[in-house]
Amino acid sequence: MYGDNGYMKELPAEIENLINLKKLSIAVEILKCLPKEIGNLINLEYLEIDSEFEDFNGIPKEIGNLKNLKTLKIARCKGLKELPKEIFYLPNLENLEINCEITEIPKDIKNLVNLKNFNIWRNSLTELPNEISNLTKLEELHISCDNMKYLPKNIYKLINFKNLSICCRKSKKLPKELFDLINLEKLQISWCESLKHIPKEINGLTKLKNLNIYHCKNLKYIPKEIGDLVNLKRLDINWCEKLEYIPKEIGNLINLKKLYIKDCKNLKEIPKEITNLKQLKNIIIACKDNIKIPEEIKKLIESKSYYIRINNVYSAKELEVELSNLIKNKSFDLEYGGDYEDSYSLDYLKSVNIVELNQAENNSADCNNAKELIEEITISKNLKELYIKSTNFKEIPKWLFDLYNIEKLFINCDSLEELPKDITKLINLKKIYINCSNLKELPKEIGKLTNLKEFDIKSANLKKLPKEIGNLVNLKELYIYCENLEELPKDITKLINLKKIYINCSNLKELPKEIGDLVNLNSVRMYCDSLEELPHEIGNLINLNSVRMYCDKLKELPEEIGNLLKMEYFSMDSEVLKELPKSIGNFTKLRSLGLDCSNLERLPKEIENLKIIKGIDIRSDKLKEFPKEILSMPKLERIDLHGNGIKEIPKEIINLTKLEKLDMQYCSNLKKTPKKIGNLIRESKIKCWWNF
Repeated sequence: MYGDNGYMKELPAEIENLINLKKLSIAVEILKCLPKEIGNLINLEYLEIDSEFEDFNGIPKEIGNLKNLKTLKIARCKGLKELPKEIFYLPNLENLEINCEITEIPKDIKNLVNLKNFNIWRNSLTELPNEISNLTKLEELHISCDNMKYLPKNIYKLINFKNLSICCRKSKKLPKELFDLINLEKLQISWCESLKHIPKEINGLTKLKNLNIYHCKNLKYIPKEIGDLVNLKRLDINWCEKLEYIPKEIGNLINLKKLYIKDCKNLKEIPKEITNLKQLKNIIIACKDNIKIPEEIKKLIESKSYYIRINNVYSAKELEVELSNLIKNKSFDLEYGGDYEDSYSLDYLKSVNIVELNQAENNSADCNNAKELIEEITISKNLKELYIKSTNFKEIPKWLFDLYNIEKLFINCDSLEELPKDITKLINLKKIYINCSNLKELPKEIGKLTNLKEFDIKSANLKKLPKEIGNLVNLKELYIYCENLEELPKDITKLINLKKIYINCSNLKELPKEIGDLVNLNSVRMYCDSLEELPHEIGNLINLNSVRMYCDKLKELPEEIGNLLKMEYFSMDSEVLKELPKSIGNFTKLRSLGLDCSNLERLPKEIENLKIIKGIDIRSDKLKEFPKEILSMPKLERIDLHGNGIKEIPKEIINLTKLEKLDMQYCSNLKKTPKKIGNLIRESKIKCWWNF
């Protein structure tokens, strides 16, 4: 249930009528309190309360009546300083999340004997009660408390603990007893800015698989006992400014697969013993420029098909020294300067058949050297995928056209103005992605890439496509994002195997009538602000099952659209469309209908024929009455009519027994809740949004 500023300030007492409700989410910025009647929702299993209002101060004691509650989330309730003790007597509570400025967790927490997950964030706590040790079923604990200096020593009694996250800025040390949690598998220590060392007793965590240490700016050393964590698979040490050394015993982590060391400014070297880590698959080292990387590690990298990413290298010469033995027949990311925040997003570049060349745009001083280095790279003729990204390349490197086995090519170069004709040498190309904002034309020779199955073109300056594109007879997917493109070539209709076409061209004014020949199309998506009409021949696309059109100037839909009998998903955005054709009632297989049409006044009566539809979304300023036609849709699960001028919901809505979601928010003329809304609830959940 959601509300906006100026409307919902309290929940109606009638909420108690929703007696079969199982899930309730309340996100209202100015909500002051919850009604005591909420305690009558005895079947509730999930309750989420989210209010940023500083005056929110009311969770009634009746919440203790929710004996079936399994999950309770209290988020951003700024005015809430304490919780009713009844919360801590909920016998079936398994998940508890508290994100508010409470000052104390009562000792009564010991009664939550079934609690498995406990998250506590953004609060004024200075300690956790010792009674937390009674929660023997607890598996996950996430603590973020700026004022907390110590964790309770008896935390070791939580024998089922598997995941622990600690974020306590004032915590100067971790209790040794913490490392008696013998079943712990994941430990994250973050933003513990006062922490200076990690106890050697960490070696007691023999089942630990993931260890993450973030933003501990005063941490000076990692104990050598870390080498005893032989089951560790991932180790992250990031943003630890004063860390100078990593112990050589790290080489004992025989099962380690991922090692990420980033932005440890005072780290002087990486221990050569890393070469003992035979299971290692991913290495990211992103620290200062002059960090010492031993030759043994370079040889290890050279002998494996690792994906390597070394950041903060600011000159082509420096990079060449570091990577000269690594770049041949390897998977790598060549980066000049740049940030490393997206390091994880490229983890998939592990295969020897994939190379990414990525020149960062924020290092213009070295652009020329970078260009020369990339042009001199020798790349395996067996390469299958190539990614080229640069803001300065005006030409494609010549060696590209010798890669006869390449199947996927991604070119993202803002300064590139044309593709060379030699691209036709890439006869095995199956997928090409071109994102070049200054590209003015495509060569007609592109029509010779007859094995192409997916073609994705994005350019702000491209005004036309060559007619030879029609020769790509094996093409199955075509994506066009060209805002200045004004027309599509008629030859596009020769793409007889095309199944998907996405057109995002704001200046495209019409579609060729020949588009009706693409009889194998099953998905169409269009973002065309200047398109005013559709050709009648669109009715020939008999295999079409998904259509999404965002065309603000589209005035009408042709009656022939009703011939698309396989239609399952249809959505339409237009600022001038006033009505739908009656033939839309032929969409008897339709499952979802979305209409964002500000001038739409009503739905055609024939829409009642959509008997298996499950979701309907309508946005229109002119829609003043609840469309009764949708009350004849027995399988409807979701109705979204928010933002319309509707004044009331008809009582017949209770006949929609499968309804799970009703969204009426921002309907400013809707004044009250339907009295029998509770009858909509089945065994499953229902979500309702409206304003009061």
